[in-house]
Amino acid sequence: MLLEGWTSTPVEHERLTRTEVVEHERYWSKMVLKARNLRRKYDRAVWLSDANRAESLAEALRSLGPSMLYAHGRWERHGRWNRYYQVRGGAVHTTLTCRCINGDTVLNPLPQFAGRSRKFIADRYKLCRHCGDSNTGDIPSDRAYRSFKVYLLMA
Repeated sequence: MLLEGWTSTPVEHERLTRTEVVEHERYWSKMVLKARNLRRKYDRAVWLSDANRAESLAEALRSLGPSMLYAHGRWERHGRWNRYYQVRGGAVHTTLTCRCINGDTVLNPLPQFAGRSRKFIADRYKLCRHCGDSNTGDIPSDRAYRSFKVYLLMA
């Protein structure tokens, strides 16, 4: 923030090119899948009461935090483009925090469609009914977000 007198002027960031968005999404997808796998292993270690393994997995999860927060911040700074994830049933989700996605859901990130409109995806795939209307791609008003930080044991 630059301060001018008593008011602040927000810093404007350039929008990324399509290629940069797809590249960023490929990186983000790899981190997300790694975090989800670690979280699954962590939950199993806790369930098995294996404290040493659970602690080492928790540390591995927390170590992903800074890079995921940086990537998330970059996404926010450069325009918050749409992201898409397909599940085994064929439905496409627009967020990892959709209430239909849990720790056991198998995800197939679709980084090649990052930044495309929901309408573009709705015309080609079946959108999750919580993530967007299957005809228009509009977001339902009752959609609630959970923080991805929960998966990193940071919240």
